[in-house]
Amino acid sequence: MSPAPAEITRRLPGWIEAQLEFELSTSILKDSASSAHSKLAPAPTGNRIDSQRHIALSLGPMKMRLGFVLWFALSIFAIVARAGDSDLTITTQPKHVPGTAAPATATGASAEVKKVQEWAYTVTLENSTFKDMSNLDVRYMIFYKQEKLGEKGAPIKQHKYGTNTINTLAAGANTSFDTDSVTLTKAALLGPPGGFEYYANGARSKAEDSLTGIWVRVYQNGAVFAEYANPPSLTSREQWQDQ
Repeated sequence: MSPAPAEITRRLPGWIEAQLEFELSTSILKDSASSAHSKLAPAPTGNRIDSQRHIALSLGPMKMRLGFVLWFALSIFAIVARAGDSDLTITTQPKHVPGTAAPATATGASAEVKKVQEWAYTVTLENSTFKDMSNLDVRYMIFYKQEKLGEKGAPIKQHKYGTNTINTLAAGANTSFDTDSVTLTKAALLGPPGGFEYYANGARSKAEDSLTGIWVRVYQNGAVFAEYANPPSLTSREQWQDQ
């Protein structure tokens, strides 16, 4: 299992600094030799502009090498800083909670029919390493939207927060749990047989709540070890809340 992100964060700066120091020293030595050579054999023209151009050409390779080292170091940091994402595979599947569907009901002269169900997610975690994982604190946010029958407004965005603790996840093993459920309602305005009812103000005559996604974070020793969102865009358009 890869070290926790916090540990990697403490290690990388020293490695980057040592590598940059080596590259910088090498470049300085090469440029010093080049400069000594230029003193023995100055540019033919002796022109100040040509001399500046000669210095710029000498510094070019050093800048390229330093730029490459920085790019390489940052790339490695981006990969290993969240190594837990590859060590722990997370998948989710929405599910209707059996036995929670209330019978459809009709109310009022206009026959507003409503059906209520409970929905949740099954979250599966798989340990992709050769070592056991312990003390995994799983936190999740379920996102859904609610539509109101007889209203014109946009759907109301809602979320539900929950947690689950996994004491030990053996090497190569997987485990699953069901999240807390959310209540989703489907409603419609029905007219007489062969007819059609609608609201005079143009309000919604059909309304249906729906799941819009789930965001999962796995913590170990107080730090985020792995993260998953379905759809992935949730992490950019929503804000994580531990409540």
